[in-house]
Amino acid sequence: MSFVRQQNLATAVLCIVLSAFCCLMPAPGHAMDKDTYIFMDEPIPPYIFSEEDGICKRGITKEIFDELFGRLGIRYEIRLVPWARALYCAKHGECDGIPLLMKNTERAAFLTYSDPVVENSDLIYYRPDRLGNFRWNTLDDLKDLSIGLVRGYTYSERLLKTIRHHNIPVRYAKDSELNFSMLHAGRVDIIVEDETVAGPLLDRHPRWSKDIRPTQRAVSSYYWHIGLSRKSPLVQHLDDINRALEAMRTDGSLETILNKQ
Repeated sequence: MSFVRQQNLATAVLCIVLSAFCCLMPAPGHAMDKDTYIFMDEPIPPYIFSEEDGICKRGITKEIFDELFGRLGIRYEIRLVPWARALYCAKHGECDGIPLLMKNTERAAFLTYSDPVVENSDLIYYRPDRLGNFRWNTLDDLKDLSIGLVRGYTYSERLLKTIRHHNIPVRYAKDSELNFSMLHAGRVDIIVEDETVAGPLLDRHPRWSKDIRPTQRAVSSYYWHIGLSRKSPLVQHLDDINRALEAMRTDGSLETILNKQ
């Protein structure tokens, strides 16, 4: 056999070997190819608690994710950052998503949502020593009050329309704890907060718990979803995530975690 034919044969064999090797390699972007998926969120007890090293280690969200991604064989990590930073990173593909949040039109441009995970309600909180036995029937009843909200959070469109219609003064806090602080200090008349988040906050601040009360009527009820960055390869496994969530609902494991709160 001539040298040229031997060289051509060797080249052909090499091409076959390389082709077979490439076929055996996982497809780019496959969820299991990435060692650890990174989610970002701010501390918001009882869902996520603050940690010195900036990594979530406890809370309802952590337990849900441990169960969910454990079933899927996916490693993940929740890094604690300011809320605006979490949104920015998800939008620009610098993280794989945000653990639990509400849907809105703006976020849908850069997030893909899972099926509903948690149902929550927003309540109005007030100080009886300032507003007496405060009650409201329609959101128009809030027109003469100032309201505290958290910047970057999503609120019901009905509430936002009422605020715009009556030109209700709003003060924005960077997080829920500061929102309650503003209310207790008298800087706003009322605040709107998630009732599940409000409970642990009031427990940690006995004076707030003594002076602040919620109204019974909910401003809105809504679902929190897992938000996956549209730039993350994890979106390819959204169907797997939803099937695992449904299995958790069916076998009661999701309810068990939520009832711990």
